[in-house]
Amino acid sequence: MNIKNIAKKFIKNINILEEIYIKIFKKTKNFNREDLFEFSDSQIEIKKNDLNFFKKLNNQINEIKNIKIDKNINSVLGWVPFSKSKSSAVIYNFFSQNYSLRGNFLLRVSLVFNGNIILQKLFWIKPNTICNFISENLNFEGNCDSIIIELFNPNLKKNHGNHDGHLRFWGKYFDEKKNIISTTHSMPLSYGNNYLSEENFSRSYFELNENYDFKNYFLKSKLNSQKKRINLYGYAIISNKINNFVSTWHLAPINDKKKEKKEISQLAWCPQSKILDPCILIDNIETGIENQRILIALIVNNEIIYQKEFDHKGVYFQKISRIFPKIESDYLVYIKFLSYGHSYFNIAYSNLSNYGDLVHSHETKWIVNDSKLVSQETDSAGNTRKFFYLNKYKENCFHYLSLNIDKIKNKNSINLNIRLLVDNGVEQLIQKKIDFSKPHLLLIMEEEFSILKNLDYKNAVIQIESFDNNINGSFLYCNQDGTIAVDHLTGG
Repeated sequence: MNIKNIAKKFIKNINILEEIYIKIFKKTKNFNREDLFEFSDSQIEIKKNDLNFFKKLNNQINEIKNIKIDKNINSVLGWVPFSKSKSSAVIYNFFSQNYSLRGNFLLRVSLVFNGNIILQKLFWIKPNTICNFISENLNFEGNCDSIIIELFNPNLKKNHGNHDGHLRFWGKYFDEKKNIISTTHSMPLSYGNNYLSEENFSRSYFELNENYDFKNYFLKSKLNSQKKRINLYGYAIISNKINNFVSTWHLAPINDKKKEKKEISQLAWCPQSKILDPCILIDNIETGIENQRILIALIVNNEIIYQKEFDHKGVYFQKISRIFPKIESDYLVYIKFLSYGHSYFNIAYSNLSNYGDLVHSHETKWIVNDSKLVSQETDSAGNTRKFFYLNKYKENCFHYLSLNIDKIKNKNSINLNIRLLVDNGVEQLIQKKIDFSKPHLLLIMEEEFSILKNLDYKNAVIQIESFDNNINGSFLYCNQDGTIAVDHLTGG
C-alpha cells in the first residue's frame, strides 16, 4: 500500500476527518457489510463448531431466532434491489453440487431501506436447497429497497468469488398480475468503508419518455437522474408509473483504457414476436471508445439478412426497427465494435408498448466477412458449470436457453449436459453433442424437460455443464403477452 492510500485509510478511520473527506470530495458513505453483524442484540453467538452445520435437518429451510454469528465463519454475500409485494429473491445452494460441500449452511436475510437494516432473519438450509424469499413469507409489510443474502459455512473457501465472498442469486420482479417482467443476478459487497462518488458509470443510460422513471440503485442511495452516474457496484432500474420494475440490470466499471484496443464480435438472440422491438446500447464509457466503428447484422439460419456498418461518436442507443426492416422470424443480432480490453454491447428486449429488460451480450468467434458468416477456430476457454432458475410451469410461457457456440481447435463437437434440479428432489439430466455448424444453440426448457408440466413444485434450477469449453449464454423468460425477462447464466 502506498503512502497516499495509507493516508486515506487513516483519515477515514477518524470520524471528523472522514466527514471532511466526504464533504471535500463530494462522497456518500455506502453501506458497510460489518453492520450486518450488529443488528441482532442477542447474547448468543453461532460458532464454527455449531452442530447444525453437520447434523440432519428436518426441512429444506428451517427458521431460527436471529442471533449473533461469529465473524470468523467464512461466508458469501450478494444483494439485489427489492420492493414489497413486487419482487422476490431466488437462492440455490449450489455448493454441494459444485464444490462437494455436503453440510448445512446458515442463511441470513437482511432487508434494507435507505441504507438502514429494517429486518433480519436466520435460517438453516440443507445442501441443494432452492428457495424463494418474498416479503409475504418474511412476514414483512413495511418499505424496503434492497435485500442482502449471506451464506455461512466453516468449510467455505475464504474469499470465494472475490469481494470477501460473493454469492450469486437472482432478483425477479413482477407486475400487478404477478407476471415476471424483469430479473437480474446479485452483486457483491466487500468489507470496509466504501464511498460513492458522482462520476460516470457505464450502462447507466437509457432514453425514456415521461411515463417511466430511471434510478441507479445502491445499498445507501437511489439517484433519480441519469446525469449522476455512480461509481460503485450497483444497478440501473426503469420503473413505470405504478412502480413496476420493467427493466433491471447491473452496472459496469469505467473503461480505464489501460488495455489493448481491439475489435470485439458479439451475439444476442431475439425470439419471434409481432411486438418485440429491441434496443441496442453500446456505451462509450464501457468501451473506452469515443469515436466508434460499428457493424450490425441480423442473421437468420446462418444467413445475413441485413447488414450496416457506420461510424458513431459517443454513446450509441437505437431501436432495431430504426436500423433495419422488420423480420418475422427469430434472429441473431451480430455486432462488431471497438473496445479497450473487454466490454459488451447491451440489448433491451423492449416492445411496441413498453420498455423491456436489459442484459449484456456474449462474445463470439464467428465473424462477418464479405456479407457472409464465417467460423474461426479458437482454443478452449476451459469448462462450464453455470445455472439459472426456472419459474413455475405456466401454459404459453416459455424459458429459452440461448447459448453461443464457437468452433474449438482439435474437436468436431462439444458435449453439453443440461441438468434440471427441482425443489421436491426431482433431478433429470439430458446430454447433447453440439457440432460447429451454427454460432448459436437455442433450447426451450418446456420441450427439453416435458415433466415440468405435471410436476408439483415451487422452484427449480437449470444447470449447464461442459468439459470442452466455457460456454456463454443467456436465459429468457417469455410471458404470454410478449414481455421478456432476461439475464445471463452465472457460475457459482
